[in-house]
Amino acid sequence: MNIFHHIKHLRTYSSEPEYARTLFVWYWQVLVVSMFGLVVCVFVYGGWQLFTVMNDASSEQSNTTIGTKSTPINSLQVDMVLQGFAERQAQFETYKATTTRIIDPSL
Repeated sequence: MNIFHHIKHLRTYSSEPEYARTLFVWYWQVLVVSMFGLVVCVFVYGGWQLFTVMNDASSEQSNTTIGTKSTPINSLQVDMVLQGFAERQAQFETYKATTTRIIDPSL
């Protein structure tokens, strides 16, 4: 059976109800199969990404050994960070105080 000949025949006589119904049934079947395939692809890709992340996390955990000490927090660095935050807050307060109020022209 030549599928292209059959499709051409359906397209030619699509104005007749019995052929239009067949054409619409095929259309919906293609849509449903396509959506099912897309959903399957999304789940496969999501599972693949999940296993990739889980493998990366497990390999990082195996690389760290129990009992190793990380470098302690340096108080000088903490003071520098807090000083930077205080400077940003002071700049914000300065900008807030010096901004001009724009009057709403519709009033």
